[in-house]
Amino acid sequence: MDGGLTRREPHRFSVADYHRMAETGILNEDSRVELINGRILDMPPIGAPHLAMVNRLTRLLPAVLAGRAILSVQNPVRLDDGSEPQPDVAVLRPRADDYETAVPRPADVLLLIEVADTSLADDRNDKLPLYAEHGIVECWLASLAERIVEIYREPRNGRYASASRIGPDDTLDIAALPGSAFAASDLLGPSPKSLGARLDHANRASDTAPPEFELRFLTESVSGAQCGRSGKQSFAGSGRRRLRDHVDRLPAVEGWRVPPARQRAKEDPHGWSQSI
Repeated sequence: MDGGLTRREPHRFSVADYHRMAETGILNEDSRVELINGRILDMPPIGAPHLAMVNRLTRLLPAVLAGRAILSVQNPVRLDDGSEPQPDVAVLRPRADDYETAVPRPADVLLLIEVADTSLADDRNDKLPLYAEHGIVECWLASLAERIVEIYREPRNGRYASASRIGPDDTLDIAALPGSAFAASDLLGPSPKSLGARLDHANRASDTAPPEFELRFLTESVSGAQCGRSGKQSFAGSGRRRLRDHVDRLPAVEGWRVPPARQRAKEDPHGWSQSI
């Protein structure tokens, strides 16, 4: 022996090994894991923003798919004998048995979507090259922190030749399905710019509004930005100042900051802040 340490490679599991672990109870239905390059990796817990993004995708996509594809949510796709990831959303080619007899393979996939929060670096560094290597024709990484969708297309030699970033003011579409375009804001929520425009419009309208001014525009806009509040609220009095005060008191949401005036709203004798 030369006294040095011999580099040892970790054992790599096959898809068959992986499924056998599930059959024997080593892995169970509560195990949040996936098989990537022969390694069984833990998947991070799904938080509320992640859950909401997946729910919006499952609400928006069926309308644009229009029966031309199958929507598969957090289900496996078998890339090869050593990789079976579970993307958040997969758009698959139609098949009569709905994939009952076999897990989808790369040729079946029209689009994979990964919703990324704490997993963004892993998705970019590990999953994206793997998807490109196996010819997944289109992949979206939806970044919760940045409120953008990264679009990857044209896989070549283990990399995507086309990459773009889509924000709330842009349009999303699936390359393999013509006519599938929809507003990115429907998925990401309104941008600060568009929310500000709606606020200005409401300010002008509030100058001549009746005493009871409905804040429908506000609750609809903010619900799309993950505020978590809903319904209509009304208030009496001078619209512009109080409307701005209401917006200033809203909880901070991802992708835009509540103005500093939120800090000024300490005194609230009429309890306006309790109505939102």
